[in-house]
Amino acid sequence: MSSLAAQLAQNASLNSALLVDRSRRKSAESYLFTGREADQHDLESIHAIGVNGLLQLALLNPSLRKYEDQLFSEYAKATDRTLLPLEASAELDEGIAAFLALLGPYVMEAPTGKVLEWLVRRLRIHEFNVEAVLSLFLPYHESPHFAKMLSILHIKQNSTWSFLLPFKSAAQNLPRMSLVTEMLRNTDVSRFVTSLLPSALKEKRSHRVLLAFNAACLHDFISRSKALDEGTVAYLLPALLEPLQSTPPIKDAILGSYVLLAALSHKCRIAPAALSAILDAMTTCAQNILAQQYINAILSQSFASEATIARQLLAVIQQRHPIIFQESMDAIIQEEGVEQETVDQLRISLTVVEKMDKGSNHGNNIDMILASTNADAKVRAAAVTDLLGRLSRSGLSTDDITSVHSALLARVQDTNQNVIDALYSQPSAILPILCGDAETYINYLSLILTAPGSKPKRSFLRTHLTFLATHFVPADTSRIGDVFHRVVFPFLLFSKPRQHSAEVVWDILAAQSTLGDHDWLAGCTSIVVEERAKDAADAVEKMSTINAAFCSRIARNILKSNQYQTHLEALIVKLKDSNPHTRVLGYLVARALLMELSGEHQVDAGHRVLAIIDVTELHGMEDFPQDSEDSDKEGAFNKVVVTKPSSKSTLQRLQLSIVALLPSIQRPSGIVLNWLSGKLDPSQANSTKRGSRYVELIRKVYKLANVSNSVPVFTASVLRSLFLNLKGDALAFLAGICTSSSDTDESLVNLRTVALHHAAAFLQAHLQEDDGLDFQTILPSLLVSLQSFDADERKATLACVSILCQLAERKFTKVYGFDTIYGKNENQLQYLDRDDIKTYLGALVERKDHLVHDAEYINVFHQEHLGRMKTDKKKISEYKHRVLCFIVSHVNALALPTFQIALLKSIEAVSDSAKAEILFPTIKSLLASKKSDATLRDLTDRVMSCFDSSVAEDLNEEKSALWDLYLSVIRFHFEPNAPLSSRTIISRFLEHGLFSALSGERKISLCNLLLELGTQHADAYAACKQLLAHLIEDVPLIIHILGSLQPTSNANAQPATKRAKTT
Repeated sequence: MSSLAAQLAQNASLNSALLVDRSRRKSAESYLFTGREADQHDLESIHAIGVNGLLQLALLNPSLRKYEDQLFSEYAKATDRTLLPLEASAELDEGIAAFLALLGPYVMEAPTGKVLEWLVRRLRIHEFNVEAVLSLFLPYHESPHFAKMLSILHIKQNSTWSFLLPFKSAAQNLPRMSLVTEMLRNTDVSRFVTSLLPSALKEKRSHRVLLAFNAACLHDFISRSKALDEGTVAYLLPALLEPLQSTPPIKDAILGSYVLLAALSHKCRIAPAALSAILDAMTTCAQNILAQQYINAILSQSFASEATIARQLLAVIQQRHPIIFQESMDAIIQEEGVEQETVDQLRISLTVVEKMDKGSNHGNNIDMILASTNADAKVRAAAVTDLLGRLSRSGLSTDDITSVHSALLARVQDTNQNVIDALYSQPSAILPILCGDAETYINYLSLILTAPGSKPKRSFLRTHLTFLATHFVPADTSRIGDVFHRVVFPFLLFSKPRQHSAEVVWDILAAQSTLGDHDWLAGCTSIVVEERAKDAADAVEKMSTINAAFCSRIARNILKSNQYQTHLEALIVKLKDSNPHTRVLGYLVARALLMELSGEHQVDAGHRVLAIIDVTELHGMEDFPQDSEDSDKEGAFNKVVVTKPSSKSTLQRLQLSIVALLPSIQRPSGIVLNWLSGKLDPSQANSTKRGSRYVELIRKVYKLANVSNSVPVFTASVLRSLFLNLKGDALAFLAGICTSSSDTDESLVNLRTVALHHAAAFLQAHLQEDDGLDFQTILPSLLVSLQSFDADERKATLACVSILCQLAERKFTKVYGFDTIYGKNENQLQYLDRDDIKTYLGALVERKDHLVHDAEYINVFHQEHLGRMKTDKKKISEYKHRVLCFIVSHVNALALPTFQIALLKSIEAVSDSAKAEILFPTIKSLLASKKSDATLRDLTDRVMSCFDSSVAEDLNEEKSALWDLYLSVIRFHFEPNAPLSSRTIISRFLEHGLFSALSGERKISLCNLLLELGTQHADAYAACKQLLAHLIEDVPLIIHILGSLQPTSNANAQPATKRAKTT
């Protein structure tokens, strides 16, 4: 091109495309519309579309509104950016870039298209802001939206983005492979892509698509690079560290950087200083992700580098979080293809790295210490032998000895038989080292032998256990418990997968009596030897017999031990062990122990075991035995344990077998059980606690049996055993389930309904027997269930009421649970005769349709049925009084607040002086109680409602105990920190009839008390003043009170002398 042509091209108008003849001009470039459609929309309509889109987006991100004046105002509509000065043009470019950056999360939304259409049509961002547009659309490079925008972008030939021209011509989106290929070829493109996420993080505008785009593109870029030079690492590494340092931290960004840093460390050698900075950044933000994710990242750095700092960090992690560390190791093997031997040696070498890097001079010993971590087992074995030999020679410094000890102790974790043989070849040399750090030694053995998934060879197991039994335990007998529970116990169980391993362990125990002296193993070795000597055609049956025999012996040993509680705690821990063999054997011993125990210890052990068992999701147990006594015929459970010890179904079956045993536990003797009691109260007497613990255990069994309805055979078996054991108390037990279960507990939604159906079956059986039992003691519990919000529960309750109504047609000879239904209780219950029961139950049955459909109707029913009217005949009035007294007496008898509240709620519309009179004991206990929670406050409010105008006559009686109690109630609730709700209720009833019905003497006494309380307590001043203002209306009462408050005058005092008059 000549110089003249270049000058003409430079001076050509930027609007030249718009100045050609209309017939020759191309259609308008548009993001939303096709060419012809775009020509149909003028600037006004496009502006309206853009503003509408901005308003919609502003609801999602209000910060977009600050660009409204610059980009969407009337001024912007009249702006021709080709005529703007350089400073104004630069300012506009800056505003457009910032605005487009905020649109990142919303590119796929319809309002964004409207906004972009305005920016394209008026401000021509596709011509003048190409890189800003690409910053927005590149994360969406595989979407149709990118292809649409690319089709109108003005990209020059031989520019950075000219590789996009073929995709523009073909109207295609950009595959990631093509983008990464260009990044490998063009440094400018790779720098641009790499900078997108760091820039967004600094301006706090990152989004999910950008995070995924950054991780995917940079991972492919790093993986496909043959080599990464220093220049590439110089801009790549800061971009990868930026997400680790951003504020606030973003979990996905952190995890993405972890992955990319791991890929980078595998691709190129990172300098120690840079690696230190990387690990520091990774550790700083580790609190925002899972521990295993952090450890995996550090492991990747360690495998890719020989940096000591990474290994030091891993050494600390291995010590503090061994389980998570092991899981991460397994993930590295599976996901990254690292060899098992390499992983094992890294894990072992970490135990000596701390001692190796303290700067001490190890001399020639350093070579042998390093050799002991070599990948070649022969080299490791030779190094161990040499190190043991060096210890027997003098001349080693303290630092050298410490390092050698650390290296040899680490070899305990080695999985090669030759190395272990070399380690134990000189017992006199190695024993002091192992005894000096016994806890670490036992930890290592537990990790390599009993960790989940570990399968040690028999020779390997024999070597370790032989050394333990022959040398270690005799040298340090205080460690026999740790060795037994953590190393030996997991291998005691005979099973098909581990039969020979169990034989090895029992042979060592029989040959070396030291380990056999543990409390649990007393007499077990002789039993195993005897059983193994017997001939048996079936190997599985033989092993199951051996397991049952020594488990029973262990259970008896625990029971007879002076350290029973300690051993029980150790057994409970085994039920939660991660090793399936340990867990299954623990359940076998626990089952045998429960069968050996009795009394309070049996109940306590049942509670402890049930706390571990979760049987809410069970499958494949259709063959569960029908009877708990038949549960072990032909070694049923032991055979399953032998054949499939690691199976989940085996564990579940053992758990169910234990649950099935618990219903047969005998109830405490010499105690009247309160089947309707609430939670265990620590202040109860020991005898009451024993009864409550037993009731609580049976309730747990009932709950588990009904919750695990996926195993109907198990449910039927347990319930059958439970009801056979409860016998006649079954109905009281079921009533306790209905009254003590919380309405807010989702797991018990259907439990009360099930209990009511069982209660109906119980009553139906007595209806057929015609044994003359009167079940009126259960009626208050049914009244509570009638107030449930669950219609099915109310329907089941009415089924019980209907059967009770039929029973009332027959002659009664005995009251069910007479004076024992609530256990040993000093508060006397009141009972109804047959005619009253019959009348009351008949009235309930008549209104069953209302009761089924309305949980609140019982209140209306009692108001209509028990509310006394002046027109009532004496017989009817007395009947209502007796029924009301019967209901209220049950409120006193059962100290279960939810039960008491429900009963009081059902009769709150009935006004009768009998309520306050009978509730006398409950009121006194509430006043004396030091507890205060929402339930007790609600109960107090219900009880205070009994002091209405109906009690005025009783309060007016001379020497009325109820009046003294009422004054105590007033004094209690008008003191500081008293419940405001109860004070309000008392005031309301006084204002609405009670005060006016009191005698003059009582009024004066009450007013004086309120005056006293108001003057003594500043908090009660306003309440007492307001109440007195509403109560005192009679003039005589006012005069009397004023007179009583008038100061006394001194009648004998001399009058004051008159002052002399002065003029």
